[in-house]
Amino acid sequence: ILYKILPEYPDVRLIAYDDELNFEQNNLANAISVTYKQNECSFLAGALAAKLSKTGILGVVGCLESPVIHDFMYGFVQGAQYADPEVKILNSTVGSATDALKAKELAIAQIKQGADVLYPPAANGVIGVLEAGAAEKVLVIGVDSDRASSLKGSNPEIAEIIPTSAVKNVSESLYRLAGEFDAGTLQFGRHLNLGVKEDGVGLVDNEFYQKLVPEETRAFIDETAGKLSAGEIQVETALYMTAEEIEKIRESVRP
Repeated sequence: ILYKILPEYPDVRLIAYDDELNFEQNNLANAISVTYKQNECSFLAGALAAKLSKTGILGVVGCLESPVIHDFMYGFVQGAQYADPEVKILNSTVGSATDALKAKELAIAQIKQGADVLYPPAANGVIGVLEAGAAEKVLVIGVDSDRASSLKGSNPEIAEIIPTSAVKNVSESLYRLAGEFDAGTLQFGRHLNLGVKEDGVGLVDNEFYQKLVPEETRAFIDETAGKLSAGEIQVETALYMTAEEIEKIRESVRP
């Protein structure tokens, strides 16, 4: 509907975020769209998880079999292997974006198989994975928002097992775009895909990161982020992979 209506209002400006508009086949000179490279922040999360793991086994709990969730998973796998080529990774799918109970059960099953750092791109199911991590005393890297800071008041025991969170810096990027618009320099009619270089994604550096992550490991993550920004590390995407290709990746890193 947007493609049909927006050209009728050329004086209206649109910023569509966390979605990609088709500029090639539609007249959208008054729009701009923005997506975020979840595979790059996941790469950093995987590298950190591998460095923090004592068992050499990690776990990913995804909400759905979807391209974006696959991209989270594959980025994490690449980052973990970058930090430790011998690392093993368990992978589970909830099949729902809201079933926190099942997410918790899958997380506990992974922990029982030796996973000691979990990564849950599980939408609302993330709380179940966090509860499992707190109960079993293993680390969980948050996704999408600063989970530790948001929980330290209400659930401090959960906050204490979250060394960081992989986030899309949506609000910051929109603020920058609004500033460019205000200055008259924002170019419409195009799509932006923001990664570490553009500060579109990254890992949260908060009090828990400083406390739970050794200084040497923090330095390694800073170095890795710098290489991503400089283009020295290229993270492959799973957005256009087939189901067979995704399963091949999962199988290659299973314990």
